[in-house]
Amino acid sequence: MSKGLTELLEWLQQEECTHGVMESTRVYWKPVYSTLEGYLDFKLANGQ
Repeated sequence: MSKGLTELLEWLQQEECTHGVMESTRVYWKPVYSTLEGYLDFKLANGQ
């Protein structure tokens, strides 16, 4: 899982992505958020 998240971050940086949004579903968002925070302007959204 960590390898995939690192690859995701590298790809987002290659594409010059500066912003991201993710729905906060259960606890699944936590590893993604911790990987991407500090690299992107990243927001966590409530699905409601």
